[in-house]
Amino acid sequence: MLDYVDSVEKLMPIIKSLLTHEYSHACLHSDYPTPDGKSSFISKLQYICFDEGFAHFLSFHENVKKIDWLDNEKLQKKGDAYNILRQAVSSSIDEHSELLMKSNSGAYWDKFGAISGMFAIAGTFAQSDYSYDNIIKIYEDGYKNFLKEIFDK
Repeated sequence: MLDYVDSVEKLMPIIKSLLTHEYSHACLHSDYPTPDGKSSFISKLQYICFDEGFAHFLSFHENVKKIDWLDNEKLQKKGDAYNILRQAVSSSIDEHSELLMKSNSGAYWDKFGAISGMFAIAGTFAQSDYSYDNIIKIYEDGYKNFLKEIFDK
């Protein structure tokens, strides 16, 4: 890890972010088990957006209330991720395996499923004057209609 930073003190935020990200998966998976192999492409994609969206949102910054989720740079990243997600939803069956992998792997901002999910949650959070109540509602509603949450924004 010292390849990322030049001192141990600077590792702490990275470690906190990593632990937050992974712990959010553990908690979410206890409430929402991963879809099985027989599940549809859309169901798997929704789950990735939901699961990784929460993990990315919660680990994005020590205090998510201090982030301007609606600044131009983030809106551009959101638009890019949403556009790829829209294309994925209407893709052909022979592209599905690769798209599921790309939705959650590669460079941080290229993981279109994870980033779309994060921005759907963050957008709700920012638009509700940083109220956690709406985030809890998204979580309680689960992943089965999460793409609707994304595309209705």
